[in-house]
Amino acid sequence: MDYFKEYTDLLSQELIPAAGCTEPIALAYASAEAASLLPGKAKSALVRSSVNLIKNAKSVLVPGTDGRHGIPISVAMGLVIAQPESKLEILRASNETYIREAVALVESDAIEVELIPGVVGFYVDLIVRDEEDNEAEIIVKNEHTNVVLKRLNDNVKLNKAPSQNDEIKVDLSFEKIMTYVKSVDLATVSEIIEKQIDLNMQIAEEGLENSWGSNMGKISKEINDQSIMSKCMAYASAGSDARMAGCNMPVVINSGSGNQGISVSVPVIVYAREKKYEHEKLLRALLLSNLLALYQKQSVGRLSAYCGAVTSSCAAVAGIAFLDGQSDQVIAETYVNGATQISGMVCDGAKASCAGKINLALYSAFLGYQQALSKNSYRPGHGIIGQDIDRTIASIGRIAKKGMHDTDLCIVDEMLNND
Repeated sequence: MDYFKEYTDLLSQELIPAAGCTEPIALAYASAEAASLLPGKAKSALVRSSVNLIKNAKSVLVPGTDGRHGIPISVAMGLVIAQPESKLEILRASNETYIREAVALVESDAIEVELIPGVVGFYVDLIVRDEEDNEAEIIVKNEHTNVVLKRLNDNVKLNKAPSQNDEIKVDLSFEKIMTYVKSVDLATVSEIIEKQIDLNMQIAEEGLENSWGSNMGKISKEINDQSIMSKCMAYASAGSDARMAGCNMPVVINSGSGNQGISVSVPVIVYAREKKYEHEKLLRALLLSNLLALYQKQSVGRLSAYCGAVTSSCAAVAGIAFLDGQSDQVIAETYVNGATQISGMVCDGAKASCAGKINLALYSAFLGYQQALSKNSYRPGHGIIGQDIDRTIASIGRIAKKGMHDTDLCIVDEMLNND
C-alpha cells in the first residue's frame, strides 16, 4: 500500500524515548540549544510561552532535580547541562553539580517566565544571555523538539519557512489503520514497538514496587479485584505515578506525551501477557492503539483543554479488542463508546492526578468494550457521535481544539491563582 511507509515513518517520529514529563524536558532541551549557541556561560533567561505549555510544565516534578518542580528549574537545568544532542533525554545527565548551579540561577531570579497572550498549542520563545551579554534566541513550535528559529545576537542561524513549522499531518483513517495493522511487515516497525514494550513496562513496574506521587496505581490495585481489567488499570496508573513524581526512567511517548505513551501501551501489554497471546499479535495490537491515538490527537492538537488520557486509554482498549480477535466494527464501537462518554475530562496540566485520570479513562474504555460486545453501543446522532468512527474522531477534535479554547485559558487562570 502506498501509505504504509507514511504510517511507519509517523510511528518512528512519534514513538520516541523521553525521560520525564515532556513539557519541562522540552524547556530544558530548548534552553540547552540556546546555551550551546552562546560563546560564554549562560547567566539568565527569558521564557515566553503559550498558555498550554505553561499549564503542562507548572506543577509536575522535574526529573534529576531532587524533587523540584516548575518552569524556572526546567530551564535552568537545560542551561547548565547544555547538551541539546540528548533531546528529550537531556535530564538523564543530571548530577549534583548541575542541580546546584541550576538552583543558584533560580534563586537569583535569573529565569523570567512570561505568558504570550493569544498563542495556543506548543510554543516557546527562549532568550538567553551569557556573562559577556551575548544573546541567543531559540523558538520551538508545534513539536517538542521542532526548533524553528536559532539566533546569536544579530546572526540568524536558522529560520524555518512557515510550511516547515506545521505539526506532522498524515492522512489517517480507521479503515487504513486497520489494513496497515493487519498487513504491514512487522520487521519494519518491530524495533519501535519493542522499545515501547520494554521501557513503558519498566516504569509501570517501578510505580507499583515503590512509592511515587499519589500512588494511584497501588491504590487501584488494592481496592479492585484481581481481574485483567483491574491489572491493566493499576499498571498504567502506576507508570504515570512514577513519571509525574519525577522518575528519571525513560518512556516511549505518543503524541508528545509520556502519560499517553504509557496508557496507550501498558494496558495492551498487560492484557496480552495475562491471556498469553502470541507476541506478533501484541505487536499488531500496539500498532493499532498507537495509530488510533495519533489519529485522534492529530485533530485535537498537541496541547489542549482535552485530557489526552481519554484518547490513549480508549485507543488501548480498542487494541485489546483486536487482541481478542473482535471485528473491526466492535473495535470501532469500543473506541467511540469509551471516548464519547468521558470526553468532558479536562486537562489541568501534568501532575499526580494524571494517574487517576488514566484509571478513570481506562474504566470508561473497558465499559465501552463491553457495550460493543453486548450490542449496546451508543448510536450515531447520540450527542457528539457521528455516523462512523472517523466522523466521531473529527467531532471530538473540533470540540477540543476550538470549543475548549476558553476552557483552557480559564484552567490556567485557576492554576496560577491557586499558588
